[in-house]
Amino acid sequence: MEFFGETTTLPAGPATLALRTGAALMPVAIFDNAGGCHAVVRPPIPTERTGKLRHDVERVTRLLAIEIEDLIRREPEQWHLLQPNWPSDRPARPVADTDG
Repeated sequence: MEFFGETTTLPAGPATLALRTGAALMPVAIFDNAGGCHAVVRPPIPTERTGKLRHDVERVTRLLAIEIEDLIRREPEQWHLLQPNWPSDRPARPVADTDG
């Protein structure tokens, strides 16, 4: 899936849960500023079933990613990751020596 212009993997859990249970899937961000914290709650992502679950999960996750990108663009300095997100963030693995 594309996220900020680079292909990566995103968790399928939120979309899967919403599709299976009918729960609303709402993109939310909480920002800290001089006046305190404020939350931005976006409208629910459409989670109607349209076909195979796998395809619906991909579609809903893609829609959620677009919303999250927009929220991050509002205050990018407040976005933090605890692990690498894109393949380019991960260190290259050394190639095993097969001549030994």
